[in-house]
Amino acid sequence: MKDTIQFLDISNMMEEAMRHATDEIGRGGPLIPFVLAITFDGERELQQFRLTDLATSAQAAYDHVRASAGRYELAVVAVDITLTKDDGSRTDAVLTEGYGSELEASLQLALPYKPATATRPMSFGQPQQLGNGENLLRANA
Repeated sequence: MKDTIQFLDISNMMEEAMRHATDEIGRGGPLIPFVLAITFDGERELQQFRLTDLATSAQAAYDHVRASAGRYELAVVAVDITLTKDDGSRTDAVLTEGYGSELEASLQLALPYKPATATRPMSFGQPQQLGNGENLLRANA
């Protein structure tokens, strides 16, 4: 039962992280990789990772979640990715990956977008469930 509750909680956190990420991109800047988390004590944390480049920053966000196993009950990493579609075309997307201490695997959700141009406002596609990944909150268990 607790894993079902965590699934619902992490889904809500992923939606919150997606809103935060799209707001950042909509303001014209790159998405700085971040972690949104809730500790076992119920404290909420939002931490951005600004390093030498976005790839290094994204890796630091994932490393932070892995290092926080035992401290975080729930965590979401948000990063900007290039998503390859089924037809082979590529598009920008926000990836949120959610982790719960009671879940077997992570949840991965991508939201494709087209950046604004001088003649077109920013637009978003349909969210896509990408599958599951390693649960970094259980990686050391």
